[in-house]
Amino acid sequence: MSHMRHSFKREGAEFELPRFRSRFINLVAVLAAGSILLTACASSSNSATSTKKKQAAVTPSSGASNFTFSSGVASPAVASLVKSLCPTHAVKVGFVGGPVNPWSLKVQSNIQDVLNLCPNVTTYLHTNASSLAQATSEVNGYVTQGVNILIVQPEFGPAQLTSYAAAVKAGVTVVPELTTGNGKVGVDFQTYAAENYTQSGTAWADFFHRAVKSGKIVFLGGAPGTASSTDFLNGLATALKAYPGLSLVQSTPVWTNWTTSGAQQAMSGLLAKDGRIAGVASDYGLVMTGVVNAYKQAGMAQPDIATIASAEANACQFATTHFGFYTLGASTLFGVVALLKAFQLERHQSSPPANVPLPGVVDTSSGQGMPACQSGVSTDEPLTAVLSNARQATAEEAMLKSAGFTLSS
Repeated sequence: MSHMRHSFKREGAEFELPRFRSRFINLVAVLAAGSILLTACASSSNSATSTKKKQAAVTPSSGASNFTFSSGVASPAVASLVKSLCPTHAVKVGFVGGPVNPWSLKVQSNIQDVLNLCPNVTTYLHTNASSLAQATSEVNGYVTQGVNILIVQPEFGPAQLTSYAAAVKAGVTVVPELTTGNGKVGVDFQTYAAENYTQSGTAWADFFHRAVKSGKIVFLGGAPGTASSTDFLNGLATALKAYPGLSLVQSTPVWTNWTTSGAQQAMSGLLAKDGRIAGVASDYGLVMTGVVNAYKQAGMAQPDIATIASAEANACQFATTHFGFYTLGASTLFGVVALLKAFQLERHQSSPPANVPLPGVVDTSSGQGMPACQSGVSTDEPLTAVLSNARQATAEEAMLKSAGFTLSS
């Protein structure tokens, strides 16, 4: 799959501003890391072209009250936090995400929303990597281009760590989001903002216990070998030990490439082989529409679904088809949390690593209802974004507080 790469420079920034940390001595290490070429897994079926362009709107917002995320509103408290942490000197920011899909693009655009508030951010380079070789190359390239801050999503495991460690040695502030690739703080990155997989697994297991009581459970992951999918499954498997009546169909993720068609195909195969499965978990709620279609096609009663990163498509499908549903929300803010932690370090503030628990935003087993299907809303719009403004703000604030940030009242 081709990859997506973009950049912007602020209006009038016709030359590179002086660097605040020298990293030329260590450039050899960075270039050496770039020579590592390893094979990796395939990504989602979404495609993107390799382009560079200037950001269309680069003028900082005139005030925090105008601030919104691409994935929904931002409360005044969140906006004030962002403004308070903006860098006090000129910085360049890079983001190397995982395989491109609607979720990863929202993560990227939410980062850009934050950067628009910060006048000292002169450049934002971003890309979605579909392989280990590409991710490594992009990290090394961004370091060579002089980024001060690098937000990364290490979906291709520990082999990515060599490029991160080289970036750290070159003086770059490196912060992973969502998962860590089993790297070490102080060696491969300075801090991180990762999913709390124990919390997500426990929330899903508790939901299945309430909704299913007993039966078979399966977990659907993303691209083969994806680190975060394995982490999500491990959290769920550990939590299910508390409920002997619930058992996993298999101990490894069922790979779907994070596509609806991939999920439907995988689920159809499982139903043909194992019969009806009572509960289905996934780390990408949007593609669970394919799961619902697979059960319909098989003529079986719908399962109870526990997931994360759900979308408007789930709400619209729920309006016509009955199934139990639980989802964690606000996950497209992981990149924002990682960025704010990098800003803290740029300001010489403490920013300890955070395993961030996400708020539950829909739970049909306890009366926390699914939002109505809304006409005119894109089907891949994050579900958190179509909640009421109050529910959105509550979810966002809960996530940031869990990550260790103090919000004004």
